[in-house]
Amino acid sequence: MDVQELIDREQIRDVINRLSRGMDRLDESLLRGSYHPGAFDRHGATDGLAEDFVNQFLANNRLTALWHGINNVLIDFHGNDAAQAESYVTAYCYQRDGSEPRGNLITYVGRYRDRLERRDDEWRITERVVILDWSEQRPIVESDIADKFVSGRRDSSDPTYQSL
Repeated sequence: MDVQELIDREQIRDVINRLSRGMDRLDESLLRGSYHPGAFDRHGATDGLAEDFVNQFLANNRLTALWHGINNVLIDFHGNDAAQAESYVTAYCYQRDGSEPRGNLITYVGRYRDRLERRDDEWRITERVVILDWSEQRPIVESDIADKFVSGRRDSSDPTYQSL
């Protein structure tokens, strides 16, 4: 493995992580910037152009909180400018019941199978297939401890967007 391959691997991991952050924070620029034009996404109920997935996701996402954990990213290169990655993912989707401190938590556990290409010296996804291994839904009551922490937000007011 040479230095360029190490750089490429890190850039690919960054694209995968940015797309998850884009979904968690409803960040349109991160979402759109993770796909090449004309990319395809098979994302549950959405099966078509990634641009359509992003539009639908931004228009219809009313979750109180969404959190993606990405790990076990395995990358196989096909020449210098194409790669396939498999990433394990756990996604927690929480929807609060009105203003009450309770709601429903849906947990998805699966994998992303991404095809990526480097175009104009930038790695982006050309095809994503979401593979669901299992999921669960359950009612939850929020813990009182949440009041003692800085709250996360699903937009640019989230603390991670503040510079140090």
